[in-house]
Amino acid sequence: QYSATNSYSVSSPLEIGLAGSVHFLDLSLMAAAHYRDFSTMSIEGDAAYSSFYSSLSDKARTQLQEQIEWSVGAEYKVPTTPLYLRGSIDQTGSAYKSAIADNSITTVAGGIGVVVDKTIRFDFMGRFSSTKGVYAVYGDGSTASYTLTEKPSQFILQFSYRY
Repeated sequence: QYSATNSYSVSSPLEIGLAGSVHFLDLSLMAAAHYRDFSTMSIEGDAAYSSFYSSLSDKARTQLQEQIEWSVGAEYKVPTTPLYLRGSIDQTGSAYKSAIADNSITTVAGGIGVVVDKTIRFDFMGRFSSTKGVYAVYGDGSTASYTLTEKPSQFILQFSYRY
């Protein structure tokens, strides 16, 4: 029976983000961008396991890289109706150095909202994702990688009540 304890700390990657939105008449527009440098991650732990944690930190530095994520979206209030139309697109690149240059995950979403009165609202949304390229999970990317072939979709129906 294993009874020892182990503690460790993880320094998360450097992340810088910028976002903004503007509203004019019945239209709202938004955009956002995030930069992450996963090679700046480090893991430290108990002295008994220092070589293990050191190897994990080395792998982060040698196998991970910068990642850029961006998104844009809009919402339009249809005049003289209780309808709101929404749409967005976002893309996230791979954080693995061994990945093909154009690896990415792209998501497109759209929705409609209906305001019944000041306290009740219904929203319906569809979200569709597509993955491009081969992704490494562990290892150097050639020994442990996978290709995503599924294109996941989500549909949401939401009821909101304000009191």
